[in-house]
Amino acid sequence: MARETFLQSNDQGSPPEQHRSYDQLLERIASLEAENQDLKKNREAVVRGQTINLISIDAAVPSFAYLDEPSWSIGPKKEVILTAHFPVDDINGFLRQKHDIAFVVTRFYNPKTQEIEVQNASRAKQPLPMPKPSSETITFHSKDMIDAAEQFFARRPDFARNFPRFNIRAPIPAPYLFWYHCRKSNAMQGLSPAHEALLHLVTNWIEENYGVKYDFVDRQLDRGVISQDTLPFLFKPGDVIVWEAKRKIHAVIARSWPQQTSASASSVNQQKKERDRSKDALDTDKSVSGWTVESWSYQYDGNFLRKKQSVEITCSAMSSDEEIAISQLNVYPLKYAPEAFMPTLEDRGKTFWSCRYRKVVSYDDDKGVYGVGERSSGERFVVDFQTYQQLHSSSANFKQRYSSLEAQLCERMDPGIMASEDPPSAPDIYIFPNTIPGYDLRSKKWVDLEVDMIRDITWNKKSFDHLVVDSEIKELIQALVIRQIASEQGTDIIDRKGNGLIILLHGGPGTGKTFTAESVAEMAEKPLFRVTCGDIGTKPEDVEKYLESVLHLGKTWGCVVLIDEAEVFLEQRSLDNLERNALVSVFLRVLEYYEGILILTSNRVGTFDEAFKSRILLSLHYENLTKGQRTKIWKNFIEPGSRKRKFQDQSTGIDFDDIECYLSELAEYELNGRQIRNVITTARQLATFRGERTSFQHLKHVITVSRKFDTYLKTVQEGYSDDQIARGEGVR
Repeated sequence: MARETFLQSNDQGSPPEQHRSYDQLLERIASLEAENQDLKKNREAVVRGQTINLISIDAAVPSFAYLDEPSWSIGPKKEVILTAHFPVDDINGFLRQKHDIAFVVTRFYNPKTQEIEVQNASRAKQPLPMPKPSSETITFHSKDMIDAAEQFFARRPDFARNFPRFNIRAPIPAPYLFWYHCRKSNAMQGLSPAHEALLHLVTNWIEENYGVKYDFVDRQLDRGVISQDTLPFLFKPGDVIVWEAKRKIHAVIARSWPQQTSASASSVNQQKKERDRSKDALDTDKSVSGWTVESWSYQYDGNFLRKKQSVEITCSAMSSDEEIAISQLNVYPLKYAPEAFMPTLEDRGKTFWSCRYRKVVSYDDDKGVYGVGERSSGERFVVDFQTYQQLHSSSANFKQRYSSLEAQLCERMDPGIMASEDPPSAPDIYIFPNTIPGYDLRSKKWVDLEVDMIRDITWNKKSFDHLVVDSEIKELIQALVIRQIASEQGTDIIDRKGNGLIILLHGGPGTGKTFTAESVAEMAEKPLFRVTCGDIGTKPEDVEKYLESVLHLGKTWGCVVLIDEAEVFLEQRSLDNLERNALVSVFLRVLEYYEGILILTSNRVGTFDEAFKSRILLSLHYENLTKGQRTKIWKNFIEPGSRKRKFQDQSTGIDFDDIECYLSELAEYELNGRQIRNVITTARQLATFRGERTSFQHLKHVITVSRKFDTYLKTVQEGYSDDQIARGEGVR
């Protein structure tokens, strides 16, 4: 009526062309409304899933497909038969004709899995059990459904990284772990209404069939327990998986769902119960169920690589529903690990990252692997894989250990990421290797360091203050070292010649020469590379080769190189000993071009070759200790800062106050620094043996006993001391 009124009013004085234009517009609107209704009908039609049941009698025979659920029947020969009534000859052809199917549920049945159970029920005249599928999958079928699923998975954090080969059209196996781990989050956020509706169609079906089990698993995990039936729910791709072996924590990142590799207790025990039903004895044997999870972790060969590996999971239980603590599994997700695991792994990752190029580190070797006593804490190592590779790449051990990484075609870390100062974030920070090659500066060997024991060096700047030598000597050494650090420029015209700082320290044993070198290294914040003539050898060709390698490493790592007991290389050349002349010449030539800090110590310079005077920038003589210097050395050993560092003894301890009262008396004994240290060490061992605290009496007893040998030796030497004899021979 309204339209007629409008047309009538529009007829009064309106052109005929406008009538036609208005009619065409109304027709177009009607057409669009009809088309919209058709689209709605088509959309509403694609709202269902289709279940297809596959029955397999033999692996060699193709499965039979049915639309209805199968049921049991007993054949004429009492055999168990699994049958259905609505077969599908061509599954793909059937699905192509059905445009209203969004997803397909496929259930696989194998009569043999329930054969014994059905036969027993038949013999007992009991109702036959319901057929149970051996497996089940969901496949996204329609294009709209596939598009919706793609959008859904694309919004999952790190999905592409955790599933690099994911195929959206491939069947997804039950119990649909992907949805279990997404169901409590805002899984559908960001999807279009149409995509959200399609996904709800699938997830609602999953919830109807598996929601009860999901809730049961939630309650188990809240209590920190799991069973063989529910173990696959414990792990998901992207999880950090950890375990402990040989007191070391290992960690990897999962990149697959658990895949069962051995029968669970449910199937094994069920068959045993059926076979042994007549037995009264309770079978107490536990069954072990196994799974594997594909994973990856970082390996290091100078660069970081993603090494792929399979992690085996085992669960031992009396039955498939027996609950066990998650922590009792051989491996488990990091979130269920002891509280200390996460910070330990994070610190390991940060430490390894800081050592990826070159670093001088301190090492807390509490197991005594690389030393005993005071070496067990704070020992210095150099981590430098590039140098390690240059020196040992041809060795069988290196090839066996690192060539396999190349053979596995491991994915290498991007150089840009490698160059970043910031280490990777979680979860990658948790999966770094637990060992790294390091060079032991004392033993001169490459060893595997446990990364968890590596620490940043705390340089002992006060050690130079504790050096008991004349103040003018200390000032001169300090000035030269600081200047060398500030500027490595020499005055020689020839490039690379004379740019080093070479110092000779001469004096009797225990006067502080070695401690001077150690203090210089601490003051300069450089590692101390100590070698002796025993390390170097005496053959000229060996000496040159060894010295060049030592000084090369010393320069590369910025070490303070200490050549202890260097008198064999400093001795004056003569006409009757050509081999010694060659040895001295080699040493002179090597020193000529060294550019770092080099300290030589000797207690025999009476035969000093003149050529060394121009090579050595500073030569210092260390007199025998005075009483005041001995007092200071004794005091250094017992002052508060040294007590914890040098005398860690939790069993009996040391009576520092008692010893401090007798410092003056102790200083009366003419002992050098090394002898004082030996006295304290021996006295501690004596006190520990007696079950007493170390006191002055123990120290005095050790000094008295040890001096008997010194007295006898002096008698043999006709009353002359070692210093007097050395001066008499012209060597000191």
